[in-house]
Amino acid sequence: FSGCENPLDIFRVNLTIHGMWPQFEDGSWPSTCSNEKFNAEVVYDIGEERFEKLWPNVKSSKRSRDHTSFWEHEWSKHGTCSGLTQRE
Repeated sequence: FSGCENPLDIFRVNLTIHGMWPQFEDGSWPSTCSNEKFNAEVVYDIGEERFEKLWPNVKSSKRSRDHTSFWEHEWSKHGTCSGLTQRE
């Protein structure tokens, strides 16, 4: 993956998050709790550099058409079950 071949220096000594989602006591978790579409503008409004540094999409480069696909997947599958908005 592009982000693994040339990682930022910060990744060599720090952990990043993959995602956070609610979990039931039996270890399973809810997913896709609504059909609210991911708004890619949120990435740019909050700060693309923050996303790249703290929650990187290592599978596609910034120049790739599907660069926001990782964040879209995480929102659609897990974020919609958080009870939060995309900006929270």
